[in-house]
Amino acid sequence: MLKDRSIPRRPETTPAPGRAEKYLSGWGAAVFFVAAFVALWIYLERTQLYLFHYREQQQVFLMDWHYGLGLMKRPGGFSRLVSQFLIQFFQVPLVGSAVTALPGVLSGAFLWGICRRIKDCVGLLPLCMAPSLLLLTALTDTYLSYQALAAFTLAVALLWIYAAGVSTRRIGIRLGIGAALTLLSFILCGPFMMTVVAPGILLFDLFTRREKAPLQTVQLLLAFLAGSAGILCGLLRDMPEAFLCEAFYEAMLEAPYGLNLCWIATLACLTVFFLLSFIRRIPVAAGLAAALLLTVLSAFLYKEGVRKALNPRVYATERMYDFLCAGRWDDILRDPAAHYNNYLITNIVNMALSRKGTLLEDLFSYPQNGPLSLLAADEKDLQTIPLLQVISQVHYHFGNVACAQNLGFDVFVGRRDGNPSMLQMLVKTNLITGAYGVAEKYIARLEKTWRYADWAHGMRRFLWDDAAVDGDPELGSKRRGLPRENAFLFTHGVYKEMQDILEANPSDRTARDYQLALLLLMKNNAAIRSFVEARFGTPVLPEVPPLVQQALIAASEEDLDWCRAHGVGQEVLDRYRRFRERYAECVRSRENPAQALRREFGSTYWYYFLFKEFQT
Repeated sequence: MLKDRSIPRRPETTPAPGRAEKYLSGWGAAVFFVAAFVALWIYLERTQLYLFHYREQQQVFLMDWHYGLGLMKRPGGFSRLVSQFLIQFFQVPLVGSAVTALPGVLSGAFLWGICRRIKDCVGLLPLCMAPSLLLLTALTDTYLSYQALAAFTLAVALLWIYAAGVSTRRIGIRLGIGAALTLLSFILCGPFMMTVVAPGILLFDLFTRREKAPLQTVQLLLAFLAGSAGILCGLLRDMPEAFLCEAFYEAMLEAPYGLNLCWIATLACLTVFFLLSFIRRIPVAAGLAAALLLTVLSAFLYKEGVRKALNPRVYATERMYDFLCAGRWDDILRDPAAHYNNYLITNIVNMALSRKGTLLEDLFSYPQNGPLSLLAADEKDLQTIPLLQVISQVHYHFGNVACAQNLGFDVFVGRRDGNPSMLQMLVKTNLITGAYGVAEKYIARLEKTWRYADWAHGMRRFLWDDAAVDGDPELGSKRRGLPRENAFLFTHGVYKEMQDILEANPSDRTARDYQLALLLLMKNNAAIRSFVEARFGTPVLPEVPPLVQQALIAASEEDLDWCRAHGVGQEVLDRYRRFRERYAECVRSRENPAQALRREFGSTYWYYFLFKEFQT
């Protein structure tokens, strides 16, 4: 009979857990993780709803098996496939927060299932949530792919399978199972093979005192060889992409160091539970007190971490972009962020005003800081995706179809997973310009998506049908505004492009309003007067909008009869007289006129003209 040479998993002096400990470790842990899921779900829904909506706008997932196989070709491709499949539903209420909370809690539960086999200490149960909470904090950065969360959950699950399934102490079987799981993790989880699965198997064997545990270092060697093979085959770019979380971060950008804290915390959890295994018994009351303290501390630190990581202005921009894509113009104008002095947000706000038909009435009811408030960048500043996707929408709105198409294409290819709104933009712009074959290619792509298939199918009726395009209120108006002469983009500047649109389609009120708004924001009174003088009483300008009337008075204060003859009403003239009187009173009383006049006249062109300074 062979002699059993196995090493016991625990010191013989360690007593078996009592009934209370077993109950808390089983049902108590289940209640904890269910409560953690509900709490995290509610918190994410309340604080990061528009972050989920924004993520949905940063990928185009195709319901196509060729596309799915393409994602699977790279290491970690399965986790990428799963994450992209789930993200497409993030616009559905409650789905984004639930899909985020569930893997976060599952990874914590899997980690608890591993750690309790090292030391069944319910007092440290909340510590198992720390790695996933660190990762959820990092995911407030939208440049971090959601794949990281799916891959991490799968990696911890594979480690749990090893810990739960290895019932024998024979080293050969453990090595074989460990190698199989390590290689499988390369396919499912990518870099977490080296940082979670391989070292986790080694540490688990060491910490549970299994026979010949140091031989599990072979898993680290196997992981290194697999990652190196991926680099040599061109599937991975370099060592950080093969073995660290940089693989999940946007290419060409430097990943923050904190991105790797999740796997460091995972290995640290295993170590902490091992150190506690030298304590013979922890009283139940002390364990419950420790669990309560760690739960409160974890929740507080996670909330503080999210507060610091989630920039309020960046989040406001993401929320406003979601409103823009959904056409929720009233929500944009009611949002508190509409009064932020931020170029991207004011671009969206001014577009909402234009959509509501009140751009030249309510322009100065919101913060404006020069012409960039209307259009945030020109060709010298087109560098970031958030900027590009907003100004592409603005260019399309006022009729600059060629520029909208160019910028929309840059956004679509600039994100490695595409952008559905920009793909819709490419469909519409190619229909407008008559490039029906190109438009059909993009329509076919959108027809394979879950959310945009019906929209794409409805756009097929315009293919190779000029009459249908011309008769459509949106597409036809944009087509009539196409410049009569071809020109390179940005050759003459945005104002000249607006002029060309208006010349081609004099009935285009949007192009007219944007042209006049641009002149107002530039404080170019002479150009405003020339515009009105040339077009007042024509289809372009049958009547003068309120803010333009105010600008005409500022341009022709010495000739109010001319102003009256060109559409300036008596009500505006009376208000200007009141403005001058209040200004004179402030000068006489040595009161700051900018502060004294803001309440009554802050939304007028006169106040903007006198007191607003901006850089051009």
